[in-house]
Amino acid sequence: SALANTGFSSISATNTASLVSAGQNLGLIQSQDHSRMVVMDSWKESSGVGVAQAQSGTVSILGAHFTPQLPNHVDTNSQLPSVALDDFSGHFAMVGVQYGMTNSASSNGIAIGTERTPQAGEPGTNVLLLGIASNTPNYYSRAGSGGRVGFAMMKQGDATAPSPADVGQTDDASVLDGLAQIRSVGWDRSPYQAPAGATDVRIYRIFAPNALDGIVIDGNTRDCLDPDGQILADGAARSVTLARSTGTRVATAAECPYGGSVPTVTVRQQAMVCSTTKIVASGDAVDVLTDAGAPACNAPIACTDASGVLHPDGSAFSSTSSPVVSTRAATAQECPAGGTVQVSTTQTQAQVCTQGVISAVGSPAAQSTQTVHCNPPSTTPPDVPDADAPLPDWALGLLGLQLAGMAVMRRRRSG
Repeated sequence: SALANTGFSSISATNTASLVSAGQNLGLIQSQDHSRMVVMDSWKESSGVGVAQAQSGTVSILGAHFTPQLPNHVDTNSQLPSVALDDFSGHFAMVGVQYGMTNSASSNGIAIGTERTPQAGEPGTNVLLLGIASNTPNYYSRAGSGGRVGFAMMKQGDATAPSPADVGQTDDASVLDGLAQIRSVGWDRSPYQAPAGATDVRIYRIFAPNALDGIVIDGNTRDCLDPDGQILADGAARSVTLARSTGTRVATAAECPYGGSVPTVTVRQQAMVCSTTKIVASGDAVDVLTDAGAPACNAPIACTDASGVLHPDGSAFSSTSSPVVSTRAATAQECPAGGTVQVSTTQTQAQVCTQGVISAVGSPAAQSTQTVHCNPPSTTPPDVPDADAPLPDWALGLLGLQLAGMAVMRRRRSG
């Protein structure tokens, strides 16, 4: 690659696989042993020394200005062609070149001499001269035959002069074959892909001096090209993407039983309408959220209860509190000789483990146990009255009443 250099006295390629040169104050180009060369955007002013003398190879000259003769050059009557191809074997193409000729009687522009006929293992002479303009006529010639040589879209004289008719092989296949190497060059870092069904015309290496309108393209259409590069018919509408962002959302219980997140992408879309080659927005932009991948789920977390026992996540279990002990007096039925009852009460609570957290389920259930402690029965016999002991007053009173009653009863019987 020899790009953007100020000038070479000459470029000579021998058995060269690939050479691309651009932006040169060009010297003589020579090619042999089937070298491959592409020379672009060149400028050549000289006399006596030609521009191209090729024996064999694939040579493409694209976009140039050549002036073989100038009044201030010494050899003003030189007839040496600037491009001389004699017994050439290979492909030579020169496209979009302007000639400045000062000697209208000269033929030192382009000269095609002896030609080779294509044979097995021999490409023959293949020359395409396309879109070349000169201020004078008679600046190109073809002396031989047998090869494939075409002169197409040649210009001569001023703007009012008629253009010469195409000469030689200028059919589509011959033109495409001549342009094959030029078209193979990677012009774009990221080649544009035209929409399906669209006309795809690419224009490169333009030089349009002394022109009011260098290029005029009229598609004669009312259609539009939307921001995505798609053709939209006049009056038609479609949604285009304005922005795109990524994020996450909380996973559902069905997606992640133990919690997690799901990657998302949010696309801001805008309805667009084509109105006579112009794209206009219709309504407000809308954000559309969609999932962009599989959920990232949390792993289950076990629980440890107060006793240090480990419970798996999602498992149910119960815990029992320490007993609370109280005492009460025994009833006569429980202890005829009296006694006490010890009451021990515990609380049992159903629980569940959820991601490391223990939660109660329902109300606790109380359970009590009783232990009865009775006094032993008495072993002392009952008291017996003493026969010699005097009677108490109340007993004497009661006895006197009984005796008086008995006396009354006897008198009644006797009477």
